[in-house]
Amino acid sequence: MRPTVRILGKLALMLIATLAGSAAQANDAITAVNNEIGLSIGSQNIAYHESNGAPSWLPTGPDGYMDSEIGSMPSYALTYSRQGSLFGLSNVYTQLNATVTAGQIEYTSGSIVTMTMKCSGLPGTSSTSYCSEEPVQSSFAQNHSSYEIDLSGRLGRAFEVSKKAQVTPYVSLGGHYWLRHAPGAGEDTYTNGYAGIGALTQYALTPRLVVGLDAGVAETFGAASFESNVRYPLGSRPMIAASLGVDYAVSKRWHVTAAYAMAHWRYGASNFQSSHTYEPADWTTTQTVSIGIAYSYR
Repeated sequence: MRPTVRILGKLALMLIATLAGSAAQANDAITAVNNEIGLSIGSQNIAYHESNGAPSWLPTGPDGYMDSEIGSMPSYALTYSRQGSLFGLSNVYTQLNATVTAGQIEYTSGSIVTMTMKCSGLPGTSSTSYCSEEPVQSSFAQNHSSYEIDLSGRLGRAFEVSKKAQVTPYVSLGGHYWLRHAPGAGEDTYTNGYAGIGALTQYALTPRLVVGLDAGVAETFGAASFESNVRYPLGSRPMIAASLGVDYAVSKRWHVTAAYAMAHWRYGASNFQSSHTYEPADWTTTQTVSIGIAYSYR
């Protein structure tokens, strides 16, 4: 078992044990924020890079990557959260989130190799020239469509640290699906699940305005890429995520929200398949800015 998995497992057990303890009554403004159904819209910037990794003889572009995909796309999210009693425990926190991101991003390849004719000798003289084909590396860029689905769930317990502040440690479970139409590769999909831990820290600036800082770490599992009807199992790697959010109560029930979120994860290279192809190691960073509305049902 990977060390990261063992550490996450121990921390998760510690959190579950903590859930059995007592928790203080949360601030009313924060409690209202944590009992919402929200819809948000925003823009997600994705930066994806493939490295040559192993084998090292594969060509890369000037930036050191085999290819990259960078761009911003519209993103839509639906979130349900609840904080209250559950199975006899008070202030149990649960959250479900579904996010869909779709649009156009730019695919750039720095590993295209073409053959060109090169000759030796002195042009315009009777000297014998020797000509041969030699590889020349070039780059290629083109926009293409991209589609992502992210699903996640959380379970934790809220603890009041002051009359205006609350900390909620949690365990998380989620999944990621990405479909891209890279030029020359047809449909290419990446999928993975993940499990991890995190903490949500919230502070009520006023009875209507709450700010929250969320940070978590996780381990991916079941990572794979599908291309040309071939499945490439990918190596699992840790991922990190963080967000900063603001929630303002326009009325008792209706709130407006704004947030900035960042996530970073990697996949390890696959083994060579029967088709004598493989999927290189890669890493992805997403940054999302969003605004939305939410209905507080408590």
